[in-house]
Amino acid sequence: MTRLSGVLYALGVVFLLSGCEATKPASDSPFGTEKPGRYMVGDSFTFDNPILTWTVVSVEGEKVYWRSDKGDEQVTGHDPLMPALEWKNPGSGGGRRVISDIKGALFPLTDPGNMTFTSRVENWTVKDGQATPPLKWEYNWSCSVAGEETVEVPAGKFDTFKIVCGRYKPSELEFFYSPDIGHYVVMRIDDPASESTITRNLLSFRRMELLGPDEVPVLPPEPVMEPPPLPPKPAPAPPPPDVKKLDPPEPRMGTGSGPRAVLGAFSSEENAVRAWAIYRKKFGDVLGGLKPQIKQVNFQSQGTLFRLSTERLDSSATAKEVCRGVRSRGGECFVSNK
Repeated sequence: MTRLSGVLYALGVVFLLSGCEATKPASDSPFGTEKPGRYMVGDSFTFDNPILTWTVVSVEGEKVYWRSDKGDEQVTGHDPLMPALEWKNPGSGGGRRVISDIKGALFPLTDPGNMTFTSRVENWTVKDGQATPPLKWEYNWSCSVAGEETVEVPAGKFDTFKIVCGRYKPSELEFFYSPDIGHYVVMRIDDPASESTITRNLLSFRRMELLGPDEVPVLPPEPVMEPPPLPPKPAPAPPPPDVKKLDPPEPRMGTGSGPRAVLGAFSSEENAVRAWAIYRKKFGDVLGGLKPQIKQVNFQSQGTLFRLSTERLDSSATAKEVCRGVRSRGGECFVSNK
């Protein structure tokens, strides 16, 4: 799995895009601002950075099954602004997400419009044909409509609504949604680990509902994505350790005045303690003897969370190195001076 796809999975936006039959939708487009449209088999979208095409291969009620031209698979709903529910990468692993506690709504698109939801993710990798014990994390998300903007991408010029979403700050993700095609045409991802912004632009698309009767392609039957393999059943977990009684070896790279490596935010202190034990076991060679810090943080839109991070490190370069090591194996991590 590429670093970019890892960022997308971690942020909850494992989203689509593919080859296009039209760059100008019909003026009487069936899509709009009142509610999300419905995907159909054959819909496809292609985005850049990297160039990747996602195509709908099956639709079963509220579940939409996609396959990329690289062999990845995922399941989403019909709302293009919500993250994937399941995903699978050949030979690398998979995961699933449960979305709950939805409050508010983005559709109908108005400025301002907002919604919040909780995302519980379970992600695992495959090594030597066996799925590793899953990593789990939970985040509270907040999304809002931030205005209207005309944007031009290789697929054409579109009137869009700007949607911003975030966990720690309002705009970790930005979507520019076009009602004419019922999908976003630009996605920007703020990657805290690399302190950079990744932008993906729509290169081409195909919406079956926009094609005339003489334009509809004949599509070969496609198998439906099977759910990701279940991870092995873990052994009964010991009682969670008391963070105050953790007795790691002498700290390595710690006791400095630099930034921290933040590993996640959790709904309770107990969950943060459990997460530290999991990270120490899985990333012990990266975290070494570092000590944890669990800090209560209050967010106006997300309520109270317990942030798990390392102690202060000796430099920004060290913090980035720790995060690279954690993220390269599917973990969550970003650098913070707080």
